[in-house]
Amino acid sequence: MKKLISIILTFILTMLVLNVPQVSQAEEKSSIDVIIKGKHLNMDVDPILRENRTYIPIRHFAEALDFKVEWIESQRTAKLTNSKTTILIPVGMEEVYLNGTKLILDEKSFIDEERTFIPLRAVAEILSQNVNWDQKNKIAIVGKYTAETDLKDTFIYTNKEYNYTLNFPNSWKEEAILETKEGNLNVYDRASYEMFKEQGIENFGPVLKIRAEKSPVFITVPYEDVLLDYIDGIYIETDFGRDFQFFPETIESYKKIYKEAERSLGSFKRLSDKPIYFDEYGFSITFPSSWDGEFEISKDKNALVISSKINEIESLASIHRYTNTEWKNLNYGSDIPVPYDILSQDSDLVFALLYTSDVNYNLENESSVKKYEDMIKDLKNKNF
Repeated sequence: MKKLISIILTFILTMLVLNVPQVSQAEEKSSIDVIIKGKHLNMDVDPILRENRTYIPIRHFAEALDFKVEWIESQRTAKLTNSKTTILIPVGMEEVYLNGTKLILDEKSFIDEERTFIPLRAVAEILSQNVNWDQKNKIAIVGKYTAETDLKDTFIYTNKEYNYTLNFPNSWKEEAILETKEGNLNVYDRASYEMFKEQGIENFGPVLKIRAEKSPVFITVPYEDVLLDYIDGIYIETDFGRDFQFFPETIESYKKIYKEAERSLGSFKRLSDKPIYFDEYGFSITFPSSWDGEFEISKDKNALVISSKINEIESLASIHRYTNTEWKNLNYGSDIPVPYDILSQDSDLVFALLYTSDVNYNLENESSVKKYEDMIKDLKNKNF
């Protein structure tokens, strides 16, 4: 009898265990963080890990990339649109449609608790957004930080340890203090800085710190700091001083530096491992990686001539160095017969990028024409 009771109890317990909803080992809610184009996503639901793939709610993904989201119930399809792109993502299907072109993914979107989840890497990559995965910190980094900057009359700050540049206003030479320690950049409002020093106060923060961290700090605070770059496991992130490190007498000066620092972030440029050209007057130029092996530079008096050696482009553009007197004699550039951009200007020198008007290239070679157009676009967008 006891043996029979034992068998029955064992059977009941077994059935109870079998009927408890089981959590799949291949799918789980995740504490993964996601950074898209430099900004941390504060999502109201966790990403989902399924077979080592990260899925996130489509609305958070879309809004981070400036897409409008629409749900087409009759087709069970999510529609993402912006001014240039339309993406149709049928739920549960392997295909997506990018501007009408059918693409096959190896991952499917799905609905969980009335939220549509999409495969992060697969959808990001069809939008030409690079995806990095930080296994140690469980962070997915999608794309790069971009922002408009309308600052003019600037100088170039170069961080040699972490291989990047930023353009800051020339007025900062008098109004700000830049200190680089162990690769971290501190930007101080000079007026506040000097007043703190006069009063013997040492423990005060900068207006802006651009620091390098192995684990990002900015995702742990409620402020809208950004990730400027992710380089070989190092996060280059901003930290704006929001605890008002200034005196009443210096508030306007502090606010000016703060606002200009925000606008400067859009000028962030990561340099390649091998700068292409160094000038004896102290500037360097690094061209886009797509130019590798396809261009050459020659020196002509006070100019650098840039040309393509593969696509038969004899002279793409040139960078000229003028003294301020020479620049004034050119009527501040109005006497230059071709389009130009000012790359840098200070009290001594002016560097101008001139676009050659009589470029020679092979019109019968479509790849030659496209390469020329792409290189000119890079120059005009100052992608170097």
